[in-house]
Amino acid sequence: MILLDNWVAVRIGEVREADSVLSVSFPRDRKRRLRLSTTKVIGKVARRAEVYKVVTSMGDIKITPEHPILDYRRRWVAIEPDRAPVKSTRMREGMLIRFTVKPETFDEDENYIRGYLTGALRGDGSLTHYVHSRTGKLVPFFKFAVKDQDFLMTVKKYLEVFGISLPVKRVYCGLYRQVTRELVSGRKNVFHRIEELMTTGSSLSWYRGFLAGLFDAEGGLSEAGCLRIKNTDKELLELACKGLERLGIPYVYESYGKVDAIRIGRIGHIAKFFMRTHPKIRRKTGRLIGRSLLTTTMIEEIEPIGEELVYNLETDKGVFICNGFITHNCQNWRLSKFPPDPSRANYVSPEDMVRLAVASACQGISVSFTEPTLLFEYSLDIFPLALERGLYTNYVSNGYMTVEALRMLKEAGLQALKVDVKGGKEAVRRYCQADVEVVWRNAEEAKRMGMHVEVVNLIIPGVNDDESSLREVVENHVKRLGPDTPIHFTAYFPAYRFDAPPTPVEKLEEAYELAKQYGVNYPYIGNVPGHRYENTYCPNCGALLIKRFGLSTVRIRLTDEGRCPRCGMEIPIRLWPKRR
Repeated sequence: MILLDNWVAVRIGEVREADSVLSVSFPRDRKRRLRLSTTKVIGKVARRAEVYKVVTSMGDIKITPEHPILDYRRRWVAIEPDRAPVKSTRMREGMLIRFTVKPETFDEDENYIRGYLTGALRGDGSLTHYVHSRTGKLVPFFKFAVKDQDFLMTVKKYLEVFGISLPVKRVYCGLYRQVTRELVSGRKNVFHRIEELMTTGSSLSWYRGFLAGLFDAEGGLSEAGCLRIKNTDKELLELACKGLERLGIPYVYESYGKVDAIRIGRIGHIAKFFMRTHPKIRRKTGRLIGRSLLTTTMIEEIEPIGEELVYNLETDKGVFICNGFITHNCQNWRLSKFPPDPSRANYVSPEDMVRLAVASACQGISVSFTEPTLLFEYSLDIFPLALERGLYTNYVSNGYMTVEALRMLKEAGLQALKVDVKGGKEAVRRYCQADVEVVWRNAEEAKRMGMHVEVVNLIIPGVNDDESSLREVVENHVKRLGPDTPIHFTAYFPAYRFDAPPTPVEKLEEAYELAKQYGVNYPYIGNVPGHRYENTYCPNCGALLIKRFGLSTVRIRLTDEGRCPRCGMEIPIRLWPKRR
C-alpha cells in the first residue's frame, strides 16, 4: 500500500504517474531526524519477478531481491545487495529497520457520505427559517458558506449523490470584502431533504465520514502539532468522541468554558485519524508534512514466496513509503524506454551465447522482450549454432515482417513463432498505426512452413476488449491457423504512458469461452498466476495434461508418444530435442 499526500492509502497498482505520495527527507546533519515529505511519481512499470515476504512486528512487505529498504542506521539493505539500484548491505533476520505508520484504507460508501455531510453541515452549515416580509410566513433557508474550495466542492459533490444540485455563488464579506463561496437554497424540498440526510447514523462508516466532515469544518492542527476540533455544541463533540472510540483513536476532551475541544496529541494517532476518516482539505492534512513520524521494527522472517506480478515505482526524490517502510526507487529503467548507454554495452557473440545457454542447462534460445527482428542478422547467425547443440529456437514477435525475412529465419533454423496480434483491425490501426492483416499473413505463412505457431492477444480495457474485436481475433485464428493452434488471452497492466485499469479476469475468461465456442482446442489465459485456464486440458476427455503456475511448469501428464493418458488422443505438442 502507498500513502498519497492526502493520507489516503491505495494499492501500488492503482498509483499513477504525477501522483504525489508520502516520502521522507534526509537532513544533511545525520544527527537530525528524518522528516515526512512528499514526492511525485514519475514512472511505473509492471513485471513478473521473484518475490520475498519480509515479516516484522509492525507489518509485512513484499519486495523483490534487489529492492532496498532503510534500516535504523539510515543504511539501505536488500536481500541481494549486488543487484540493488543503490549501495546496500545484505538484509538479514534480526535487523532493525525504519518504520513510519501502517497504511489503512476503507471504501467511502453512502453511509460515509451521509456522515460527512452531517459533520460538515452541522459545523459550517445553516438550516434555519426566516419570516417572509410580505406574506409573514416562515420560509426555510439553507446556507453553506466557506472559503476553502476543496471543502465546498466536496459538499456540493456529496449532495449531488442524493439528487441535490445547488449552484456555487460568490459573495463578498466583511470590511475588506473577502471572497466567500456558498451553496444556498430557499426551496422547501431541498431544506427537508438535507434535514433527512443530517440524521445520526450508527455504522462505523457513518462515523468515519462524520469525523472527516467535522474536522474539515471545525478542526485543524496547531503549531505545536496537536489536532483539535472545537465547537460550542457539546452534543456534537460527544458524537465525535463516540466515533473516535469506535475507531480506536486516543483523544483528550478539553473544556474552555463556552467552547469545548477534542485534542489528539501524538503524531502517530493523528496519522491514523487521517487514514481512518479521509478529511478533504489538503492544507489541513498537509500540516503533518515536515514532522517526524518514525519508529523501528525488527525483521522476524524473510520468506521466499515465488514469482508474482510486481510494480516498479520511480519518484523524483528516489524514496517513497510503502506499507509503512521507507523504500528506494525499485528500478531506474523502463523496459524498452530505457536510454541506451554505449559505455555499458557488452557484446556476446552467437558462439558464446550458445555456449552460455548449454552451460546454464537451458533448453533453447528465444529472442524476445524487444522486437526480435531488430536482431535479424544476429538471429540468422545463432540459430544454426543452437540447432547443432540440440537447443530449440523461438521468436516472440509482433509479426510485422516481410515474408522474405520470415523465410530466411526459417532457413536459418527458426522452429517456433509466438506472435502478438494486439486486437482487431480497427484497434491495431488506431493504436499501432499498423495493418493486422500483415501479422495474420505471417502467422499463416509460418504455419505453412512447418513452424510451431502460437498467438497472443493482450486484452486492454477500452481498446480491444469489446466483443466484436475479440470475435474478430478468434474468427481469424480458427480460419487461418486452425483449431489446434494455441491462443493466449493475456492480462494488461498499466505502464509507461498507458494508464487504463488492469484487465478484469472476467474479461479474459469471456475471451477463453468465446474461443472454445469457435472450436479452439487450446486456448489459455496469461498473466494470472494460478488460474485454471493456464493449464492444458485434453480437448476430447477434459483430462488435465499440463499444470502450470505463471511461467513454471508444475506437472506434465502425457505418454512418451505425446498422447492423453486417459483417452489416448494425440496432443500436437512440441517437445524439445535432447542436447548433444
